[in-house]
Amino acid sequence: MRKTFTGVLETGKILIQAQAELPHGQWLPMLKKAGLKPRTAQVWMAVACNRRFANASPDSLLPPCVTTLYWISRLDEDVYQGLLADGTIHPTVSRAAIKAIIRTLAQKADEERILKLAPVPGRFRTVVVDPPWESGAWWGSSRACPYATMSQPQLLDLPVPQWLLDDAHVYLWTTDGELENAIALFKHWGVLRKDLLVWNKTWPNGQPRMGMGFNFRRTCEFVLFGVRGKLRSRQSFGTGFEAPVSRVHSEKPDEFYEIVRAASYPPFGELFGRKPRDGFTNLYQETEQGITKAAA
Repeated sequence: MRKTFTGVLETGKILIQAQAELPHGQWLPMLKKAGLKPRTAQVWMAVACNRRFANASPDSLLPPCVTTLYWISRLDEDVYQGLLADGTIHPTVSRAAIKAIIRTLAQKADEERILKLAPVPGRFRTVVVDPPWESGAWWGSSRACPYATMSQPQLLDLPVPQWLLDDAHVYLWTTDGELENAIALFKHWGVLRKDLLVWNKTWPNGQPRMGMGFNFRRTCEFVLFGVRGKLRSRQSFGTGFEAPVSRVHSEKPDEFYEIVRAASYPPFGELFGRKPRDGFTNLYQETEQGITKAAA
């Protein structure tokens, strides 16, 4: 929906005032009555309260589309000013263009972070690997991952075998499109594939989370489970588990880590996790010397 620039700000301000004045428990019913989704209202309110837009005139270089303004509000100030100056931000700029810029900046920042990482010493009984597959850039740059990705040759070169004890478990996250590559990684690392776990994705309200797809829309993600040596699991679990998705791109659910802790043995190591986990050692950590980009 497109509105005038002034209309965007005024509508957001009205929503902010209404939320402040309504009695507890009346906000969501009011939105429903007005035909507004909570997420839509949050976007309008975020734009209205952003200082960047407070003094902008209706004939400014900013677009009148509220969702585009919302993504512009997420740019750092120096980046924002630079994009205004070079004409990238203009009244008809699209939301997709701004999101692509944000992803490109995020990838660059992640590449700089990677250069400061080095493999940690030690050997582990259980290792979880969540590769930054290149196929994460689905259907063009507008769907690119907001982090640096790795090619199959780079993933094959990861020193996973040196982290594994003679008897160890390995959990390897994969998409359906990368399943053959994931199996090839296991073979290269000397890990015997045993099972395929399935994460059935849901929204926080428990409803199935429908993803992208041309023929069938994807609702799940996969984990290859493999063994080095003859180590059996501590407990038996079903191969499917249900858990909600996170707002953070590619972040894996807590429910998965509960399964790993119960089925496998410490010490636990992890590669490419999106956030620290209790009891898991990040196998690449920051160092002054740094390493090459290929080592992630």
